[in-house]
Amino acid sequence: MEGTPLNANTRNTIKLILGTLGFLGLLVAAQAIVAKHNHRLDLTPQKKFTLSERTKQVVADLNRDVQLMAFINSDRPENFFLQDLLGRMAALSPRFHYTVVDMNRNPALAREYQAIQYGTLVFESDGRRKGTLLSSGENGMVSALLQATRSGERVIYFLTGHGEGDLSSSVPQEGYTKLNGAMADEFY
Repeated sequence: MEGTPLNANTRNTIKLILGTLGFLGLLVAAQAIVAKHNHRLDLTPQKKFTLSERTKQVVADLNRDVQLMAFINSDRPENFFLQDLLGRMAALSPRFHYTVVDMNRNPALAREYQAIQYGTLVFESDGRRKGTLLSSGENGMVSALLQATRSGERVIYFLTGHGEGDLSSSVPQEGYTKLNGAMADEFY
């Protein structure tokens, strides 16, 4: 009975095993590719889960290490959004590090960083600290980050007395309040 062909049942079993192994191999390969190329799709109207271009640029261009201490109450539902936001920022730069601290479990650390309110964020870089609140939004976070990382004060000069607009005037035709706010956000 040498050279007897395999019966149909055995052939089908071998095909099923090889097909299953091939399919599992394909799933593992697809998972490896997807894990390396992690992309998000934010379909919310306000782009709630997308960092602004300004934030991306500031974090990606960090030239020194920054440590962020986020002081929270672990029972609050907004912690998920904070963890997500900080994770996205940390993915942009190897110089951005963060620690989330439960104020109720570590009040001594909260006092050291002068965090008296849930949602306090303290940026620290080269011995400089700047705090803000999570409620100030992404713009407030970037402003505090810039203040903690920029050394020295930047100065812009404005001429006056020749009919120029006033930086503090809220009348659109006479003043530059939006410019003043934008400069404050950039730590000028």
